[in-house]
This record gives sequence, structure tokens and C-alpha cells, in this order.
Amino acid sequence: APIARPSVDYAWKIQNREYGGDEKERRDEMRRQEAEERQRAREAGDKVDIGAAAAEWERVASGSKSKG
Repeated sequence: APIARPSVDYAWKIQNREYGGDEKERRDEMRRQEAEERQRAREAGDKVDIGAAAAEWERVASGSKSKG
């Protein structure tokens, strides 16, 4: 099987993205804050939004329940 290679556009975007110094620190801080918010929601027993993948799993699960 052939080895998958990133597209030229993808490789260019990775090489030219701004990610270092202040930008990296800002993103890391945002991720840390979001993780803390999710943890607080879990501890409070609230539903935690973990993105589009979770919504898809929820849709599949609810579809499975209605069939059974």
C-alpha cells in the first residue's frame, strides 16, 4: 500500500503557521481553561460539551436506543 503523504497545501500551512511564543502560550492557556471548565461541569454532574464527535456519538446512541 502506498504511504499517505500530506498535501502541498497542508504542508505549507504547517510550515507557515504562527505557533510559538505568545501564540503558543495563549492557546495553551485557552486549552487549560476549557479543561478546567469541563472538569467543573463533570464534578457538578452537568453535561459536558466535548465537541462535534460527542454530538455524533449521542445521535448514534439515541438512534440505537429507539431501535431496541
